[in-house]
Amino acid sequence: MRIGGDLPVASTLGRGGRPGNGFETSAPEDLAVLAELGLTDVRIGLDWFRMQPQPGGLDDDWREWYQATIDAARGAGLSVWLTLWDGAVPPWFEDEGGFSDDSTSGRWWPRWVELAADLFGDRVDGWFPMEDPVSHAASFADDALRHRRALTNTVVGWRDAWRILRGGPPVASSLGLRIVPPADGTLPARDAARREDELRWRLWLGAWRDGEIALPGLPVREVQDLAGSLDLLGVGLVRDLGGAESRLGSEPDAAATEWGERVGTMVRRAADEGPERPVLVSSLALRWPDDDDRRLLIEAFGRALVDVTTDGIVIEGAWYSPAIDPTTDRPDRQDGLLDRDRNVRPSAMAWTGLRAAIP
Repeated sequence: MRIGGDLPVASTLGRGGRPGNGFETSAPEDLAVLAELGLTDVRIGLDWFRMQPQPGGLDDDWREWYQATIDAARGAGLSVWLTLWDGAVPPWFEDEGGFSDDSTSGRWWPRWVELAADLFGDRVDGWFPMEDPVSHAASFADDALRHRRALTNTVVGWRDAWRILRGGPPVASSLGLRIVPPADGTLPARDAARREDELRWRLWLGAWRDGEIALPGLPVREVQDLAGSLDLLGVGLVRDLGGAESRLGSEPDAAATEWGERVGTMVRRAADEGPERPVLVSSLALRWPDDDDRRLLIEAFGRALVDVTTDGIVIEGAWYSPAIDPTTDRPDRQDGLLDRDRNVRPSAMAWTGLRAAIP
């Protein structure tokens, strides 16, 4: 089983005015530490924002940096997976409507995928075209029409990426999945939870299973080459303890057990509702400050994956996010496998130990 670490753009290179965590200048050394820790794979976010500052252009300095970084990872014995859309899109793409505009997304997104494939295709071991597209489309939620277009165009954009990338290294999804309870007992809260559940679970999993875009309240749209358009069914999970959240500090074992049960529920549902593909956890994020508690959550996560394999679900791998703590201006974020000084946290040993525990 692959045991990986995620190096997202927002943590490693910075985003939204925040600096990166130093990975830009210390990538070879950091990758060597991650390999020594026992990781088999890394997932590196391509910064479309920086790579294409102008429409159709290319920043050669960033191209060279990414190629050297990928080569350093492979030289350390790590398999490399690239995320093509990780975080912000280029300003010029956003100014033209981004994924909420049919023409803009249909023109520029496939070109970006083709460029990335040409530049890095012979260096990588796998692709994640999009990271949590439902959350990105939510930026248009205040405009119902643009929101629907963004959701539709990301699904179509996935199909376009698949057409370009298939036949090479495996193509995996990274859906941000969670159990979606109503905020309260009111009818509007229940309706909002139902709508989010449909977008996070039924829209994408149904699209890959049936080749159709089924948005709530709209006619079903069939899309050519959409059915089965991925090699691995990747799900991104964030620690979500529901009612046990408050017990993590006082009753950590019980809370970790409940977390493991929720992991099993989500992985089984994804496997049931999606196409028949091996499953991987594309991103596991445990936003919790206490490392001992994170170790318990990782161990419960591992037990949950072992349990789901008894149902015949094939688990291909799992990536922890972030591999390295974000920059020091985020004191609330101390949840990486490595801290900001590149010291290995005890929970990281639990993470790499999953490789031997999960068939």
